[in-house]
Amino acid sequence: RGCHLISEQGIVAALSRLRRLQALELNQWSNMSEASVELLVRHCVAARRLDLSMCERIGDGVLAKAARALTQLRDLECYGAMRLQRVQLKSPSLASLSLSNCRSLSDLALSCPNLTRLSMQNCREISAEAVMLLGTSCPSLEFLDLSGCSRLGS
Repeated sequence: RGCHLISEQGIVAALSRLRRLQALELNQWSNMSEASVELLVRHCVAARRLDLSMCERIGDGVLAKAARALTQLRDLECYGAMRLQRVQLKSPSLASLSLSNCRSLSDLALSCPNLTRLSMQNCREISAEAVMLLGTSCPSLEFLDLSGCSRLGS
């Protein structure tokens, strides 16, 4: 976090050799491109945790690709990823997902049978329809934070 003197190419070159890496935390890396994240997840296939919080350039497509590539992924953090709008994830291993403060997020299509924890605090544009589908798409859900989701009403 905050390693702004290291270039994006440098970090990708270094991390892509770490095939046994369990956790990949790229939070607050504002210049990290989607292409670099895609390259990293193709190489760091053992990762069980991926943190892309506050990564300003990360959009919907890279999350779907990460979920497909990281078959052991259990924890995905995308707090404050402002470009996320229509997230589609299919991951049988995912247990925890944070999309809090993704204020442009309006639609969510999940197929995560082992997801137990979902935080969508302050996702102001999320629709009631997207939330209603969670019951069938995430049957193991135990914790759901929808505080501050103003479009859902009171």
